[in-house]
Amino acid sequence: MKTIHWVSPLPPDRTDIGHFTNRTLPAFAGKARVTIWTATENPVPPDLAGVEIRRFERTPEDYAALNRADAIFYNLGNHGGFHWPIQEMAWMMPGIVILHEADLHGLFFHYWLERHDRRPIYLRELERAHGAPAIEVAHKVLTGLEPGEAMKPFPLLSPALVNAFGAVCHTQLVREEVERNELPALQVELPYEAGPLQRRAERDGPIRLVQFGYLGIHRRIDSVLDALARQPDRDRFRFDIYGPIWDEPMVRGWIAERGLQEIVTLKGFVPEAELDEALASADLVFNLRFPTIGEASGSQLRIFNAGVPSVVSDIGWFAQLPDETVLKAHPKEEARLLDSYLTALLSDRTVFDDRGFSGRRRLETVHAPEAYVDGLLGFTERLTDARRGLARQFAQHRFVGVTDSVIGWTAPLEAKGVIDRHLGRGSM
Repeated sequence: MKTIHWVSPLPPDRTDIGHFTNRTLPAFAGKARVTIWTATENPVPPDLAGVEIRRFERTPEDYAALNRADAIFYNLGNHGGFHWPIQEMAWMMPGIVILHEADLHGLFFHYWLERHDRRPIYLRELERAHGAPAIEVAHKVLTGLEPGEAMKPFPLLSPALVNAFGAVCHTQLVREEVERNELPALQVELPYEAGPLQRRAERDGPIRLVQFGYLGIHRRIDSVLDALARQPDRDRFRFDIYGPIWDEPMVRGWIAERGLQEIVTLKGFVPEAELDEALASADLVFNLRFPTIGEASGSQLRIFNAGVPSVVSDIGWFAQLPDETVLKAHPKEEARLLDSYLTALLSDRTVFDDRGFSGRRRLETVHAPEAYVDGLLGFTERLTDARRGLARQFAQHRFVGVTDSVIGWTAPLEAKGVIDRHLGRGSM
């Protein structure tokens, strides 16, 4: 039986990657022994017998345990606060990275600029990845320009691939970026274990609309509020928003400006059971995202699990979902389409229910965690020889003359030439 080391945030950290871990790891049962490494305080582990939770302390015992693993999987996302310890660990101990999105600029901006004063490293890696145009914008950001939208054209994914044996991807966009970096890639559907279907076929009272998740400005809450405000029969709707919001006072202001205080409620972060109940009784869920950063959506799989119809932005991974499983709204037609969907619900609140049930069938057939885990284990077999050889290289060249005191971990970046020659990437 294989020994797998899995590095990830865990609940209660407010990131869906923690929930992804807890949904996925039980499928390893009977196939591998799993150790979870996490920086989460008071973590809630998955329901997996014998799982060990560890924190990476850079001790000889830690290095020995990791070197004995058949595979190390590093879960990486764009939130620097949750993922900087994982990235730092991945630079020190080579493994397989699981890329949950195509834009990791936020991670490296946090690590090299906000957490450590390593501006030269940040600028060097940004220029390597994206050239002079990125440096020009970066200098404006470093002198006061808000980084969010300004740096969107420069996703800075490549530093996450340094020292990796391969990468697991959930979307075509991410896979293509990995392959441009001449690294083996496995594209596999994001997993989600289907639970009991609790969808309410008979619903009465106001038409219930729901949005949930970790809600940034790209989640288009303002567009949904605008569509509601345009409805002449708006009082027939109730719109409940669940989860932390990037700027709650601003959103409350939007609601007041549109006169929607009686029909829109900010629920905040609620227990899982309460959110499941809200989804089961909803008539429509909004899962709009623009811009997208190349991510597959765990939230969308949760919507499929509930069997509830949803509206998604017709871009990125969402655009590739079968039309029979979701309602789509391209950003250029967003207002018109949202209006049409809300108007249709006023005529028949069950008009889109078939989309919800089709989404549920897709979840059951395409997104099974067992298939996902089988794909990961097969990928590790393909990479075994490269892993063993590279581990030997790192035993000899781990710091390449740079000590632990150098915050920013330049050593793995400088060692990249040695690694590339060892793996023969020039001829792959």
